[in-house]
Amino acid sequence: MCENNETSITEFLLLGFNSYQETKIILLIVFLLIYISILTGNLLIILLVATSLHLKDPMYIFLKHLALADVVFTSNIIPNMLHTIINDGSRMTITACYTQYYFHCFSGYAESLILTSMSFDRYIAICHPLRYRSVMNPKVCSYFIFWSWATGFILLPIEFISLSNLKFCGSN
Repeated sequence: MCENNETSITEFLLLGFNSYQETKIILLIVFLLIYISILTGNLLIILLVATSLHLKDPMYIFLKHLALADVVFTSNIIPNMLHTIINDGSRMTITACYTQYYFHCFSGYAESLILTSMSFDRYIAICHPLRYRSVMNPKVCSYFIFWSWATGFILLPIEFISLSNLKFCGSN
């Protein structure tokens, strides 16, 4: 596979938006404002649901965990992207790349499964309203939340075995 270059790659060079020097500040401000608004909105949701006594239904608990997964998802990518834009590129080690990929997939799995749990919760609430309290009790809600987060830990090692077998050669 790597006939012409037998050296191992230890880091990647992220180029960013080098061809758009005149719009670098605008891109930085736009992405920073989007990131701040995402963090602010999601942290307010988490804080509101955690502190309010009236928001203890499963729907709100799922919403709190969905906001947490979104914070992990965006905080994984955007700070590195902002650093790359500011410095006209940056370097990332393979370990940092694997770590970023792990948290990206982990939070993506969690988000998807939390949304699935929310849809089941709404299905029970709409189609079986008289049985809602018995079906969606706190124990069932806790199981859904736990397995939504745990699935990433269960599924990701399979991907990382395949990913660790990749050979990087040539240009960074």
